[in-house]
Amino acid sequence: MKIGLLFVLICNLCFGQKNQEIRFYRNINDKTKSVKSITVLDARKNSDLGFVTFKKDNYSFSFENGSLKDQFERWFKADKAITRDRELILYVEKFRFFSESLNKGDLEKVELKLTVFEKKFGEYYYLNRLNDVMLLDPNKTENTPRGFSKYIDDILADFLKESYEITRGGMKVTDVELPNYENILQSDLELFKNSDVKNGIYKDYKTFFNQEPVSGYELVKNSKGEVTKAKSNTDKISANDLYAFVENGIAYKPTIAGNLEIQKDEKGFFILTNRLSLFPQQTNDIYVMFGMFGLVGGVVGGVVTAIHQNNKHNKAMKDEKYQVYLDALTGKYIFPE
Repeated sequence: MKIGLLFVLICNLCFGQKNQEIRFYRNINDKTKSVKSITVLDARKNSDLGFVTFKKDNYSFSFENGSLKDQFERWFKADKAITRDRELILYVEKFRFFSESLNKGDLEKVELKLTVFEKKFGEYYYLNRLNDVMLLDPNKTENTPRGFSKYIDDILADFLKESYEITRGGMKVTDVELPNYENILQSDLELFKNSDVKNGIYKDYKTFFNQEPVSGYELVKNSKGEVTKAKSNTDKISANDLYAFVENGIAYKPTIAGNLEIQKDEKGFFILTNRLSLFPQQTNDIYVMFGMFGLVGGVVGGVVTAIHQNNKHNKAMKDEKYQVYLDALTGKYIFPE
């Protein structure tokens, strides 16, 4: 009996589930000296933070301060000696960790969807959004569950500090409309009102979704018929510096993988591609393999040769095409799981 209990205990230790607390280490003080408070509205359908598989163990996650709301609100501490009047709302829709199973291990990811509003006179003015499925980056922190917590800390700190600097515009919803803010805000954009696109070039996402092309430019193509730049009488712009361009009524997104057609469905606007094609340096062999095997420090040097032999996985990723949506509220890519 004792031997049996010992065996079960050993199995639980070796292959059981462990917990990792999420802690925020970075300072998120508001340098603009204008933000009075950050209030969290947790709109997640499931409060479970998920888990990742790491070295045969499943690691679940929990917040150091108990709940997501307490974790964020305690993180922000305004200087009471300074008069501040901005009340920010952090609207959280997704926050979970998970692992993607690969042939030789697991790739750890985190899905985040957080939106910052400024509340004024009972209305919510849109400021900023983080909406993505991200690979947990071992190049920025130690590749352990504790390291994942530090990585998230960096991502969120940068996101909040960026939000402080944004001045509220005209995009707003009421308290009742908040759960449907995305559809409401997008419906005010010209591209969602009328799917016909205007020919021309667009230097940023706002002009594209509002359909305000820059006038006076013509597209220049290379010998293969590919658009490489736009030029006016006094200026030249590389296609890579454009957010989008439209030719003959068809919109294209310049990327490192070429000029990809922007298509539309009931969810929004997307390009047909994959993460590896868009960010080859971010998802190269070494990046993926580090994530799969948890390799850090001196171990890395001894496996670089073996890592570069993992071209089959990269080829599969590059051949696989899926819908990568363009976030109309930030201009950034929204990757599926």
